Amino acid sequence: MPPTEGSMRERIRQVSLELFTERGYDGTSLREIAEHRPATLSALGEIPGIGRAKLDAYGRAVLEGMAQR
Repeated sequence: MPPTEGSMRERIRQVSLELFTERGYDGTSLREIAEHRPATLSALGEIPGIGRAKLDAYGRAVLEGMAQR
């Protein structure tokens, strides 16, 4: 069964707090990630607030964190 939006949002929040709170991600980016549920680096990079530097530095970890059950 796919995760609910609430559980996905919590998982994303945990990953983001561990990886990049100090690097400029904010609540807006987190909401966008939870709503769009990107499955690829390209899709993650299309979310406002996630530029190339953040994508390169943290993108794979974010996607892996979202994929963990």
